[in-house]
Amino acid sequence: MHARPHSTWRARLATAFLTAAMALAVLGAAPVSASTVTVCDPGSTSYSGRCYTNTTQVSAQKSTVVQSVVLQNWSSKTATMSCSFTSTITRSFSASVTLSASVKASLFGLVDASTSVAVQFSVSQSASSATTAAGSIVLKPGESVICQRMYFYVTQTIKETSYAGSWSSSRTYTVTAPKSMGVRIIDG
Repeated sequence: MHARPHSTWRARLATAFLTAAMALAVLGAAPVSASTVTVCDPGSTSYSGRCYTNTTQVSAQKSTVVQSVVLQNWSSKTATMSCSFTSTITRSFSASVTLSASVKASLFGLVDASTSVAVQFSVSQSASSATTAAGSIVLKPGESVICQRMYFYVTQTIKETSYAGSWSSSRTYTVTAPKSMGVRIIDG
């Protein structure tokens, strides 16, 4: 009696996975907004295995400042200044738990397939490209600006389900997929 609900659960999970895989094949693996996608480890069967489902329905792009440079004109004359960054910054796909490389690759594919934002496994920005992107700024006496290096990313909540026979176990964690890096200038 206890095995039947699990068999039904596994059948639904397998059906959801196949439906998502067929949809991605038809779409050419194009990102899809507001969809739930499930991927299973290679070798998973209807009896045992491990599957991952994104539980975030809409993946909004988020951003964070990773470095700031303040430019302030303390002189009595107009000055042309530029933001000067000194280091390369790299951000990579990450999870709130330790995962093997193969699982990370599967989850990256899951995030990429279930968001409308193009994500990358890793993004990097050199100091020179950030400095060039910021350009030159003309400041009048007493004016100031802040040059900020920005990291844009997508986060999703992933539910991992392991199962064998009538046993199943789940855990939920967050993954972060990089989108891009850039520079913005705001009033100081």
